[in-house]
Parts: sequence; structure tokens; C-alpha cells
Amino acid sequence: VYVETWKNGYTQFPSQVLKAAVGVDSRPAGQAQDPGDPAAATQRRGRDLLQETLIAAHRQGLHYIAWFEYGFMAAYKDTDNHLRRLKPHWLTCTREGETVSGQNPFVWMNPLHPEVQRFLLDIILEAVERYDLDGIQLDDRIAWPVEMGYDAYTRRIYAEQHDGAEPDRKSTRL
Repeated sequence: VYVETWKNGYTQFPSQVLKAAVGVDSRPAGQAQDPGDPAAATQRRGRDLLQETLIAAHRQGLHYIAWFEYGFMAAYKDTDNHLRRLKPHWLTCTREGETVSGQNPFVWMNPLHPEVQRFLLDIILEAVERYDLDGIQLDDRIAWPVEMGYDAYTRRIYAEQHDGAEPDRKSTRL
């Protein structure tokens, strides 16, 4: 059984790592989990979906895989979540400075940023240490799209490694 454990900027379990980063331990009431959530769904507070489904799976003799589907994705398009509001320096952007590109409708955390790397690793480790998981899965969103990577942090690192040069803004390659 694969269950989404990290999605749209929130964990599907109470997380002290998430709380330390953005002040909430899971999706709060009033916050949509998915952009298409009906209004009634946004009124329910996040729950420990990981624990609930893990117990049910193991009772049936099934293996349980915590799926960190969103990886470095922080939000879908115009989703307004705590991570996006409180950690804008963690986000990467297009050459035009947009956090969402026309080619990919998601907001991406910068995989190059050490705080972002630590955050994602700590959320995964927290789940592994707290729950009797049979495995984890990281998706293809563990890297960033080629049109992203032009945020101030990445441009600074690039300049340090390329004698002060700026990334080529005409190409999709850094």
C-alpha cells in the first residue's frame, strides 16, 4: 500500500519538523489539501493519515510504503500554504523570477539549498523513526524542472563556481 505522506506543503502525520519550520504540525483546518477540495473538506483539520492507514494495512497483512510524492514541490500553482508564505527564501524560480513556470504548475523548493535538503530529510527520518513503515518512496520530484533554478541563492552559488558569471538566461541549462 502506498500512501501520500508529504503533499502540497504539509505532512499527512503530526510532524515536529514541519512545526519547527512553519509553526503547524500538519495541514490546519481551513487549508485545502488539494486545489479541488470541496469547501467541507477544508474545514477538517489534518489527521494522522499515516498511522490510520498503516494500522489498517498491517492488519490485512499488507506492506506499507510512505510515499513522499511531492518531494521538493512546495505547492500547486496558486495554493497559499505556510511553507510558501514563511519560507520564500527556500523557493526557486524561473529566469523571469516567477515561482511557477508555464511549463510546470508547481512551486518548487530549491534542492540546492542546505536548509531545504535538511527539512525534507528530517521529515522523512521523522516518519521512518516514528512509524512501523515497510519502506518509503521518493518520486521524480526529488529534483527540479530545468526551467527553475534562477533564485538568488542558486545564482550566487553559480557565480561562486563560475568566476562571478551569471547563469545563461537564454538557455534552460545552468
